[in-house]
Amino acid sequence: MVLLKFKFCRLVKVGDCRFLIRSALILSCTVLLRLLLYQVDPGHSISDEKQNFTVNLRHFRDFQSDSSHIFFIESSGKTFFRGRECCALESAALNSKLSLIAVLMTSKIVHLHASTCTRNLFKTYKNIQFFTIELADLFKSLPLEGVERKHDFSEPFAATKLSDLMRASVVYKYGGFYSDLDIVVLKDLTDLKNFYPMQSNNFIQYVFELIVG
Repeated sequence: MVLLKFKFCRLVKVGDCRFLIRSALILSCTVLLRLLLYQVDPGHSISDEKQNFTVNLRHFRDFQSDSSHIFFIESSGKTFFRGRECCALESAALNSKLSLIAVLMTSKIVHLHASTCTRNLFKTYKNIQFFTIELADLFKSLPLEGVERKHDFSEPFAATKLSDLMRASVVYKYGGFYSDLDIVVLKDLTDLKNFYPMQSNNFIQYVFELIVG
């Protein structure tokens, strides 16, 4: 190690060498701090291979909850959340009074380094859980069974169409609430039972709830 350092320092000025050593120390401390900040819930496994800080999501087959839950769906295959989506999830965690905020993703991973608010969701809110979901499993035993093999999800607006199918199926099978990722929850939802939104001329709220059985 000393020999390597000596040879390296001979190639640059002494001042430059000291600057590079200080920079390396600062970089090491920064990486250590990032590792401490990227802690997630025990249910998720984290891989820092190539410092991607990738979370491998648990499968939706493992989903267990009473009726006190709300589903959000990310069906485009994206591996992180933008500010507006994070705001929707955070508002549900803080204001809905529901025991579980379940985020269903067609992606199998989440990249924590891709956005600050994504990291904060994993770190801060224990009542938000993220799942990867297989379409064949979700549509099984429903009239939609097999639709994932027949429909061309590469066409325009495919993610929107897929989300429509998923939202109806997941609430039909598991009950609870569904909300789009651009809806902010402002009030307690626990008193609402079996409702669906009404469209107005100005907007439509994509939030509904169903009690199974």
